[in-house]
Amino acid sequence: MLKKNSFFLIIFLISCSNPIEPEQILEEPINFKSPKTGQVSTYQKAFGENYIDKSNSIYELSNTFLDVEISNIVIDTIFITETIKNSPQLSYAICFRNDSLIIFKPNSMFLDSYLFGSHFINYKIPFITDNKNQIDILEWKTSTRFCECFLHGYTKNYSVMNKIYDSLSVVVDETEMARDKSGYNFLFSLEDGIILSTKIIPWKNAGDIWMLVSTN
Repeated sequence: MLKKNSFFLIIFLISCSNPIEPEQILEEPINFKSPKTGQVSTYQKAFGENYIDKSNSIYELSNTFLDVEISNIVIDTIFITETIKNSPQLSYAICFRNDSLIIFKPNSMFLDSYLFGSHFINYKIPFITDNKNQIDILEWKTSTRFCECFLHGYTKNYSVMNKIYDSLSVVVDETEMARDKSGYNFLFSLEDGIILSTKIIPWKNAGDIWMLVSTN
């Protein structure tokens, strides 16, 4: 009887000393081509200097991180929540209309977003951009001259956060800077979502930047 009990004790000890590790679930970043509830893209905040000077791209990373999550999908509308530690949580919705991304806040005249900025009614980003207009990117700055205008095109082999993207669409929206308001630059693709978002502050000649943190 003692030998039998000893045998089961040995089996018990072996099983306790080799626990089965739970499977790690990696967060899936937002994919506009195949959006799913629960997809989360994480961004790190950075601050850039001297936007007008295109010869250098000095910027400084901060310890602030932004989580942009798909909280729900209803028919063709994607509902988003944005979370920054110790800051107000923001929410809005995204839908596609005529090859453009429309960002808006349901039942509100104003859109507030860390990633897309603050706007009256909504904000529109064309997702079908000009493939003939190549716009080079130096870290967080575009190669385009300061124009207070709206431009779109593409860039090749852009690197950010230790990941290289073969081809990305580019939007340069400086229209409101003609009225001493902020401008915006975006790098994105349907599969990877927003890669880089820059709010240009003309009176500071600087940029507030959100850089996508790669999960790969």
